[in-house]
Parts: sequence; C-alpha cells; structure tokens
Amino acid sequence: MARRINLLLKRKDYIKKEMIFSRLRILTSFIGVSTLFLLMGLYFFNSKSEGEYERLLFSKEFILKQIINKQQEEKKMISFMDKSDFYNKTLATDVNFGNYYNKIQRALLPEISDNSSPSALLVNLNLDNKRDFKVTIKVFSESGLMNLLKHIEDSSLNETFGALALESFTIKLNPIYYDVNISGKVKPINSKL
Repeated sequence: MARRINLLLKRKDYIKKEMIFSRLRILTSFIGVSTLFLLMGLYFFNSKSEGEYERLLFSKEFILKQIINKQQEEKKMISFMDKSDFYNKTLATDVNFGNYYNKIQRALLPEISDNSSPSALLVNLNLDNKRDFKVTIKVFSESGLMNLLKHIEDSSLNETFGALALESFTIKLNPIYYDVNISGKVKPINSKL
C-alpha cells in the first residue's frame, strides 16, 4: 500500500501556525520597541531629574555661602542695634550732667580767693537721675574755708538748690587742705527753646 500525504491539510495547519508565529513576531517587535522607548524616556527623565538635582544642590551651596558671608553683617547689625538701644536708654535716663556740673560749681565755688590762684576746687561730684548730688570740695586755705562755709549758709543758694547739707569736714596735713563734703538736691535747669 502506498501512502499519501495530504499536502492541503498540512498546508492549512502550516498557514495557521505561520500566522500565529507572524503575530507573535509582530507582538514581540512591538513590545521590544515599546520597551526601548520606555527605557529612553526613563533615561531622559532620570538625566533631567539629575540635572534638576545638580541645579538645586548648586543653589543650596550658593545660599549657604551667602548665609555664611552675611553672618558677619548680621553680627554687626545686632551689635549696632544693641548699641542703639543702649544709647536710647542712656538718653532717656540722662541727667544732663555737664550743665548741672557747671551750675553746682558756679553756685558753690564763687570767687572766694583774693589772688589769681583758686583757694577751692570741686574734686568729686556724684549726681543721680533725681538730681540728688554729693560733692567733695578741696579748700587750700583757712580763709577760703571760712568764705565757703559762709557762702553755703547764704539764702541766695535757695534759687539753685532744693536742699543743701554739710555732710563731713576733714583736715588733711602735708600739705594742709580741707575736704568739705556737701549733699543736696539741685533744682532743674529751665531750658529755653
């Protein structure tokens, strides 16, 4: 017996298999191309994000350098603000010492010496915000001391002082001079605008 091969039957099967493999090749090619595009997109996205990261890192370094450089100016500014506050507080509590010093000196030390050398000097003056003062006067002669004590008892000093008291009196030897300590309250200076 002879065998026959039905080529038509096998051909149909072959064409079906060929179509399946053809579709499988197209699908594989599509998946490969899609994967290639996906990988290229991820690469560009990654390089873009790395560039953004580098840019942000550079910005951060620049800002940190600026902050470090500005710290010195900030310290100077803080120091200036502290000094300004101190100055404003000092002005608020200022006694106007120079004017009161001159007023006290003119009132307590008139021309009590007979010659050109002074017989009394204002040595020390403490003045507070309430215009209370303590003063030390050094007198070089007995006659100058007597004139000073008479002058302190004079009623004309009531125009300058609200209160005036002799606290202590000391005699120093070698060279001979007298320390007179006086306390009181000076009246306010009338400022003329």
